[in-house]
Amino acid sequence: KIGIHVRLTSTDGKKLGIDYFQVAAAALMAVRHVNDRVSSLVAPEHVSSIPEGFRLIFDMVDTMSSPPTAVEKTVFWTGLEGNNSETVDMIIGASRSAVTSPVSLVARVTGTPVLSYLSTSSSLSDNTIYPNFGRTIPSDSVFAFAMANIIKEIGWGEFSVLFLDDIYGVGFWQDLSLSAGNLDLSIATSQKYLPGDLNSIKKALTSIKRAGSRVIVC
Repeated sequence: KIGIHVRLTSTDGKKLGIDYFQVAAAALMAVRHVNDRVSSLVAPEHVSSIPEGFRLIFDMVDTMSSPPTAVEKTVFWTGLEGNNSETVDMIIGASRSAVTSPVSLVARVTGTPVLSYLSTSSSLSDNTIYPNFGRTIPSDSVFAFAMANIIKEIGWGEFSVLFLDDIYGVGFWQDLSLSAGNLDLSIATSQKYLPGDLNSIKKALTSIKRAGSRVIVC
């Protein structure tokens, strides 16, 4: 049995874009293809290696982009709240790195593997903190390295960074700063903002404007 964390709504309950629902639909389709031994989505060599009688049972939940919501379900899935016969063998997700981080820490207690399809924060690669975590997408260190090289190639010697104040945003800023330094690029200023907080966004943009930056990476 697997538990699947998906992100369909924001913290205030508003539906997100169709691409988030497509991710959830793809997960459901993959489960069906495994159970029905269909090789149009799951590679034929993998389908042929599935043991006879093996079937995936799943429980899918919308995290609402919220760490507490995801953690509550993870506690249930891992049986940490006691007397739960519905424990899972593996957890898929979450989407946001800020959600995947606490989910992985909870799952670590029971040794339950966590596999994310969209969490890219480089901090999640620390095996001493997240020993049961894995992902199917490159970390932000790869993206930051590529972005710094593009900036270098274009000829922008200086730029500013606007980033989200969470594990994803801070991690990306750190990776980009490292890559920029290695390429002798200068960061005029780095400003963080809180999700959904217009005042913090305005304050950050004002600081960037005062720094005289014409190039902003966000």
